[in-house]
Amino acid sequence: MEKREIPEATERVPLEVYDRRLPVYRAFHRFVLAVLRDAKVQGEELDLFLKDTHDALFLFGETIEVYLNTIFTRAVELRAQERTAANVARLSETEWAEVRNKMTDSLLWFSEQLQNGKATFYPYLKI
Repeated sequence: MEKREIPEATERVPLEVYDRRLPVYRAFHRFVLAVLRDAKVQGEELDLFLKDTHDALFLFGETIEVYLNTIFTRAVELRAQERTAANVARLSETEWAEVRNKMTDSLLWFSEQLQNGKATFYPYLKI
């Protein structure tokens, strides 16, 4: 996913809609921060993310649902990379370096999502 600039929102969201949408954005933000803080994906955090973003399609539409599904998919990939790395004794040096590089790339991608998420959600939360 490419880096996004925060667009100019021409229409404002009614406060009632904003109040219903904001918890989904906060769940997204909390999850990304947790991944970056721990440098891994905790199962409980992943479960909470799914629970708290479950209604995104109904509140935002397809764009946000697809974005959140991308976040989820990348988190699952990072979790798989972590499990592979946990078996470091079974990996060759080349395999270990490859897993480390993938994990680093994943964490860098998650760090970019702090800005990308803001830009993606902004048109839906402009009051």
